[in-house]
Amino acid sequence: MYTAPDGRAPRNLSETQRDLYKDSIANIDVSKAPAGVVCSTYATYNFSNAMNAATGAVDSYKELKHDGKNLVGLWGFYASDFYSTADSTENFSFYTDSNGNRDNNFNSPNIEVGTVGVFGTNNPNEFTGHIWTVAGVNRDKDGNVTSLDIVEGHTKSPAERHSVDSKEFNSYIRGTGPFLGWGEFGKNSALSRNYQAQQTEVNTNASTSKE
Repeated sequence: MYTAPDGRAPRNLSETQRDLYKDSIANIDVSKAPAGVVCSTYATYNFSNAMNAATGAVDSYKELKHDGKNLVGLWGFYASDFYSTADSTENFSFYTDSNGNRDNNFNSPNIEVGTVGVFGTNNPNEFTGHIWTVAGVNRDKDGNVTSLDIVEGHTKSPAERHSVDSKEFNSYIRGTGPFLGWGEFGKNSALSRNYQAQQTEVNTNASTSKE
């Protein structure tokens, strides 16, 4: 079974740090999520914990912004802060190709543990979109994504961890809004050259690995 490629540049971490970051995300226990966390809060909470595991940094979420101000707490932060506010490029970097096109495919070679998926909204009067964090990736013998293990928070129900296939992915799009793309926390954490490097790496892995 294939797993996600080990990209090096996103989050600007060393190889050792990235391994620690991904281990933290892969081993998330949703039963320990703070009470009442929405999707954006939970993704940020997990990011901050993973950065602490990787680098020893405390409260990395305070580097993120809402309405031009750095966060002082996890609450009051929304999915739209990842894509539609003046602060979005400070908070999040979408994977893009050399032409600036976002990677918004379910079957993406760039998905790995720690990758975040961002949805827009069909009804801005009810919610601002949705955020997933990838905690596991399953690929077939050809390297194609068959399912993702995701963690997510919800407004009116506990945080959950479950598997999503392409059919369920499209169901989210119909129910929530357009899928805007994959990426990672932080400004300039996922540059176009990193996207291309990851594509090269996973293609190499696919040609040399066996199921």
